[in-house]
Amino acid sequence: MPGKTTVKKKSKAVGTIRKPSAGRTKGLKAANTEANQSIKVGGHIVKLTNQNKLYWPEEQISKGRLIEYYNTISKYIIPHLKDRPQSLKRNPNGIIDKGFYHKHAGDDAPEWVKSIELYSDSAAKVIDYIVCNNTATLLYLNNLGCIEINPWNSRIKKLDFPDYLVMDIDPSDETDFEDVIETALVIKEILD
Repeated sequence: MPGKTTVKKKSKAVGTIRKPSAGRTKGLKAANTEANQSIKVGGHIVKLTNQNKLYWPEEQISKGRLIEYYNTISKYIIPHLKDRPQSLKRNPNGIIDKGFYHKHAGDDAPEWVKSIELYSDSAAKVIDYIVCNNTATLLYLNNLGCIEINPWNSRIKKLDFPDYLVMDIDPSDETDFEDVIETALVIKEILD
């Protein structure tokens, strides 16, 4: 495989740090009342912005509530994200917005966010992928507008050997959900 595969830390310094208010057990209790704040998570300062922005306007669910949710489930999801490069699907304006894919960690990532540089044949360049190994990084990704999390199917030590498979069989304009069910049953039969 061409390119570097070394894990590195970012060198960009974190901006102004504001300690969470006393009495916050998880550090996110006020996510819906403060638009911008910094919280300490696992020894790292995570800067949260626009926490009142509605990601689900109809249901009145804010970006802050999404981050609260991911913080609550982080101990369950982190083992499945650990050591996997992330292809970020960002929806900074919520689910109504089509969003965009963002692969390169960039200079704005905090110094404690781990990443791995990998050569991309399709982009013909080295891309610095974020690796989500802790809750602070997960919440950083959520703050970028990552409503869904898209880890690679392989881990950084064995990039050419995925350890799970995803079969995405969404309906199209020409098919309906019954076709999806039929396809899923055929896949199951083949795998059995």
